[in-house]
Amino acid sequence: MQLLPEGITVLLERPAMLPPKGVKSDVTNRSNTQTSIVIYSAVCLGIASIFMLVRLYTKIRIVRKVDITDSQTLHQSTLCIRLPSLLLLKANSQWLNIEQILFACTIVLVKIAILLQYLVIFAPNKTVNPFMYIGARILIVAIVTCYATITIVNNVSCSPRERIWNPLIRTGHCMPNARKLGSYFLQGLNIVSDLMILLLPATSIWRLRIPLKKKIGITFQLAVGTL
Repeated sequence: MQLLPEGITVLLERPAMLPPKGVKSDVTNRSNTQTSIVIYSAVCLGIASIFMLVRLYTKIRIVRKVDITDSQTLHQSTLCIRLPSLLLLKANSQWLNIEQILFACTIVLVKIAILLQYLVIFAPNKTVNPFMYIGARILIVAIVTCYATITIVNNVSCSPRERIWNPLIRTGHCMPNARKLGSYFLQGLNIVSDLMILLLPATSIWRLRIPLKKKIGITFQLAVGTL
């Protein structure tokens, strides 16, 4: 039986169910999960901000040269600040949907910044390192295309679009299993793209005329950065 809007409003204003015996319901105080999100986000953003400021200071005051990777870093930082705020609001699933879109944008910018940094270090032009020069560009195009496709499919999977976050809407339709398949594909894309970004500079590093210990150290640092 489909409820009228008035009936839905009344039901939403009431508790979904009675609390267990011996447990007192408390719907006014903030949950431990929200507190944890605030603490973890503040710590992680604080550490990331310190490293970002050190990088910018080095590029501007010491190296005295900035490039496109620096602008990418600034864009990423602004998006990363927004994500924790949306996590606190995701009790309303509409905010969760917005968070998913911003998450995809942030991940794409991070991966592009890493690949652009590879080009600056290993392949400033095609003749120096053709494999890196072409491979990094192919990865950038593939990453942007795949993430954009998944994001678009997830956001047009239901008509009207509000059905994505509002289960009370009975009109319209959703593509069967579109969001679930999109989620699986996104997880796979994250893993594969991270591995490709990690392995791409391996050839360039191991061709360097430096001791084996330093090669292993550089590879380890890139692996940590990719993770």
